[in-house]
Amino acid sequence: MTDSPQNAQTKRDIAAWIDSHADQIVKFCSSFVSYQSVTGDELGVQRDFLHPFFKDSMKWDEVDLSSVVSDKERPNLWSVDTGKERPNLTGVMKGTGGGRSLLFNGHVDVVPVTQSQLVLWTVDPWNAGAKDGKLYGRGSSDMKGGITSMIWAVKALMDLGVKTKGTVGMEAVVGEEEMEHGIGTTGATKRLLDKGYHFDFAVDTEPTYNEIHPMSSGMFSMEIYVQGKTVHTSSRNRMHFPQRAGLDFGDAVGVDALPKLLGILDTLQRLAADWVQRWRSPVWGGGGYPMPTDFQGLGLASISVDVLQAGDMMGMIPGFAKASLLVTYPPWVTKDDAFSEVKKAIDSYVVLDTWLKQHPPKVTTPHSWPPYETDPNHPGCQTLARSFKESTGRDPVISGFRAVDDVVFLQKLGIPGVSLGPGDISLGCHGPDEYVPVDQMIECTKALAFFILDWCGESES
Repeated sequence: MTDSPQNAQTKRDIAAWIDSHADQIVKFCSSFVSYQSVTGDELGVQRDFLHPFFKDSMKWDEVDLSSVVSDKERPNLWSVDTGKERPNLTGVMKGTGGGRSLLFNGHVDVVPVTQSQLVLWTVDPWNAGAKDGKLYGRGSSDMKGGITSMIWAVKALMDLGVKTKGTVGMEAVVGEEEMEHGIGTTGATKRLLDKGYHFDFAVDTEPTYNEIHPMSSGMFSMEIYVQGKTVHTSSRNRMHFPQRAGLDFGDAVGVDALPKLLGILDTLQRLAADWVQRWRSPVWGGGGYPMPTDFQGLGLASISVDVLQAGDMMGMIPGFAKASLLVTYPPWVTKDDAFSEVKKAIDSYVVLDTWLKQHPPKVTTPHSWPPYETDPNHPGCQTLARSFKESTGRDPVISGFRAVDDVVFLQKLGIPGVSLGPGDISLGCHGPDEYVPVDQMIECTKALAFFILDWCGESES
């Protein structure tokens, strides 16, 4: 597809405008990060930072700051009920007609910086700014850098007076980190749809290292609880060695729950190793397509032990052990099928252990997050790929998001979409010294601005 002379000139103007405003874009993101918008406490950043910018520095036809106070789809178990006002912010730039519509999505909430993690930060997590091409701070990569890119991509068109044929919508939502999509993405998008807007495609600017991710992992949490038998630590010898006739030993004395649990976890790691050998994809897990340079590395699935606890008192054999895990799986596998394999693996270990057969471990799956999948040949994906190459001069990498995000809930509302944004999960997300590369943020801003023009169409009026 060849650009018209007008379209080609508009793109040159957009690229020049973004380059000339790069310092302002970085300053905007630094200020954005300084708002401590931990999940449940998003009001300040929405009301005092983003909303004024939408109203005073942009030219939206409609701006809406409102909360979804209740929703039937809000999870009961996985939610943060702070009793605080938690508004979503949306903006709409109406098209002149005849073009395809586009929705941008991003979440403003961030995970907390815990006291145990704070000592590992080498910079201020809330006011670090940019240094050596990296903009540091909690939420910089996940995902205020991406939101900055989508905002300034639209602002570039607005400030240059560029009109699009198709409508462009944008939503900055709350509650993503705790999967509160009912009051976040689902609630905000339903509000736009109820007003009569329609969106043909969506881009969620989660951190993908500026790769195009038309599919994501599915995920569920899992808790495994193993009962033991508490006894004084000095009795460990009688637990481990046969004793003379008439003296109790082994399970009759005590049972250390921790090695029982560790045996189960070791079995699950072997299952995970089998999964990554068995589940293969040229797009997701094969290094990316058509260029196998996926920054995330290979592997489609994992079983991660995130929290491990055994016993609650020194001097006592642990009478219980508990593990909290996250299980991820590719989008063509169902959660039920993945969990069924996990449960069979656990049972295969239990059947060989006399104590565990008599006291089976308790296995629960408190939370789950479904995957999303959009055909990489969808016109939105292909157009975005062309826009990326034209704006950067590089072939795009089409891969899969190793984490989970809100595209799935847009998809459930009938809007196909992808994730594309600066930064990456490995750049400190949910951990110390989180950062987003400045050059990626500027690059993403250009790619998204070009995509708006290519997807929605430039109006001649």
